[in-house]
Amino acid sequence: MDSVSAPQLPLITRTQLPIYSTIQSTRALLRSNDLLHTLSSSNFSTELRTTLLDLSHFSEAIDFAISRPGVSLHPRAFDEDIILIQHRLLSTPNVADSELASACRLGALIYVKTLTREKPFSPSSSKVVKSLLARIVKERRAAPLLLWLYFMGGIASQGLAARSWFTNKLLESVLLPGELLTWMSVKKALKKVLWIELIHEGPCKQLWNEIEATRATTSIRQD
Repeated sequence: MDSVSAPQLPLITRTQLPIYSTIQSTRALLRSNDLLHTLSSSNFSTELRTTLLDLSHFSEAIDFAISRPGVSLHPRAFDEDIILIQHRLLSTPNVADSELASACRLGALIYVKTLTREKPFSPSSSKVVKSLLARIVKERRAAPLLLWLYFMGGIASQGLAARSWFTNKLLESVLLPGELLTWMSVKKALKKVLWIELIHEGPCKQLWNEIEATRATTSIRQD
């Protein structure tokens, strides 16, 4: 997966229902509707929209289970979900995919790593995402996805120079009039894409603290 190469093996055959088939909640429906609206307005392919929505359902099932004592998920179903979602994300992209769509494919692969590995990232994890994001012309309708991608790339980056590129992009976003200015408002926006509180709160809040520190330093210098 680190090489972002097409899978060599065929899709596995399911033996279990998806783990999210056991989770029926109003919260999950609302989050999926938010993501569907964002993806539809960004003109993504049906294949990519479906895969990202399945990843959203999968995330909601995990979030539900880890926040409630006594709720368990079938381990075989978990493995099958992970394998199938990664396989679909790594399969040859639609030739008509925009750079934003390609970046979201890679951002989703980074996101999946955070769900399955304690130390998920290799040095190359965020490089391709960065190269794609650097060429994207910002549009308001894509703002939630770009915010999420900057965070995914930021937490995956290694080394000050690599990380600072993402923090600078995020700093540009929070300094714009009318844009997100607080951690709570940022987190609310991230939850509308892909998010699991127990997993992503820590690393994303740490990245936000770095942005806040940079913003404070910049303000002092200007004064």
